[in-house]
Amino acid sequence: MRIGQDHEKLSSLSRNFGVEVLSSGKVPAWITWALERSGRLKVRKSPLQPRIVFWLVVGMMLWRNESIPAVFGLLISGIRGRVGDLSLRPVTEGALTHARRRLGVRPFRLFFRKLGEEVQPPPSFRGHRVWAIDGTRLSVLDTPENLRVFGRRKVHRGRAAFCELSMVCLVDAARHMVRDAVFGLWDASELRGARRLLSHVAAHDLVILDRFFFGLPFFQEILAHGAHFLCRVSGQPRLQAIPGTRQRHQYEAWMTRRVPWEPGDVRTGWGTMKTVRLRVRVIDYRLRGHGRVRLVTSLLDREKYPAQELAVLYHTRWEIEIAFDEIKTHQNANAHGQLQTTFRSKTPRNVLQEAYALLAAYNLVRRTMVDAAQPHEIDPRRLSFLDSLRAIQWMAPRMQSASTALLPDLYRRLLLDVAETRLVRFRRPRGYARVVRVKMSNFKLKRPRHRQVLRDYASMIRKAVA
Repeated sequence: MRIGQDHEKLSSLSRNFGVEVLSSGKVPAWITWALERSGRLKVRKSPLQPRIVFWLVVGMMLWRNESIPAVFGLLISGIRGRVGDLSLRPVTEGALTHARRRLGVRPFRLFFRKLGEEVQPPPSFRGHRVWAIDGTRLSVLDTPENLRVFGRRKVHRGRAAFCELSMVCLVDAARHMVRDAVFGLWDASELRGARRLLSHVAAHDLVILDRFFFGLPFFQEILAHGAHFLCRVSGQPRLQAIPGTRQRHQYEAWMTRRVPWEPGDVRTGWGTMKTVRLRVRVIDYRLRGHGRVRLVTSLLDREKYPAQELAVLYHTRWEIEIAFDEIKTHQNANAHGQLQTTFRSKTPRNVLQEAYALLAAYNLVRRTMVDAAQPHEIDPRRLSFLDSLRAIQWMAPRMQSASTALLPDLYRRLLLDVAETRLVRFRRPRGYARVVRVKMSNFKLKRPRHRQVLRDYASMIRKAVA
């Protein structure tokens, strides 16, 4: 009888459910649009309506160290007081799993991309908006289903501990917000993913790239969008210096590449290949203790774009690495005793669902930080992401239980709390070696045959001592 009453109460409440602490602006409308567009808005009478399941998955990305039923309990803890005697766990864990599977991946993909549309960086470098593109890998549980789809990469001691999902992101370097992302298998080409992200780059934008994205075709695609690039060069590519352009720490050079003739080309010889070249500016300098650094850029005007400023700007590429650290280490922090994976889902479809929800939750937190920093004219990067996340987590149940009239005041209080998380030691000069504390373990490597085995030890003991 109690279960039926709980289901009836939850069904009426979850129809228009929302997490007020992250629902500022057009967020509720965008969730409705994503659910409608994916055909998931109308569901039979159920205690787990699409909106509450949507927020459950987003909440899983904010409370990574909690179990899924515990996250659901946190979400409904605020509304329990409105309906009286509602159980803390009114539905089973299996029901939550089925509801997630029913919702699918598409609503989260649509919502994340809708959030990404509002990511418009301010012109932070001489009138140019600055983007950063880079890739990373996210660890996935090594269940048979995930292993069959994602696979595991080879390492020097055999295979990696977990399956992995690759991710290439286009990030606003000034505010750490993710404009868009491309997911793939662990061995997917980051360059191919980066090409898909260039559709969001506009004229006069500046894209900062790591050395692995160096290449004439990719640079030409960036220039075709009217944008510019600033990329590091490894020690191998030889650049043909243009005579008379060399100055201290910089010169202009030709990047060349042989490509097949295309239909309509006016051929100048009998060969089957033609030479394509691109004029770039090379900035060459040495860092004490780090060796030689070479940068190439399409910004050729030396008066407007001094070499020293471009060299300093390139090192803001590390902002995307900090964003990845915030996502993988702080937002997705695992409790002691949990498997150290980014995602907790055991099926590929739910892994992708979590992946889009992860980035959507990150953008919602960063969005709140931008709103908090703006009135005080603070650089959003100077606010602590971890402390801001905690402030949101602490305020969430309070806003859930508050009346509608009190919500504006509570949200203003939240913005003040986030603004007070200003970092005291912002970007202090420091460096760390790339080393680990625990290199290896004396235990044997886990194999498929080492999975859980059910044993009745009581019966085994009785037989042993009979």
